[in-house]
Amino acid sequence: MNDVLGIQGSAERTEATTFDLSALQAEDVPPMTTREMITAWSLGVSGSAAGVALAAGAAIVVINALVFALSPFLGLALFARMFGY
Repeated sequence: MNDVLGIQGSAERTEATTFDLSALQAEDVPPMTTREMITAWSLGVSGSAAGVALAAGAAIVVINALVFALSPFLGLALFARMFGY
């Protein structure tokens, strides 16, 4: 499609774009300060806590959906057990 306009689209390119990680050296990166380490740690912890909270919320939604879907059957079973059917 882009070739119609004379522009080569990314899906039409044949060469691969690569990034060589082995070209990076340890001395290219300055050491982290204490403040940066604390910031990185707090971001990691808060992200993990958010992930756990999201998973717990999703589990609660699934459990509620199952209880809602099965409640007529559970109610009938309880009724039958109570009254000997």
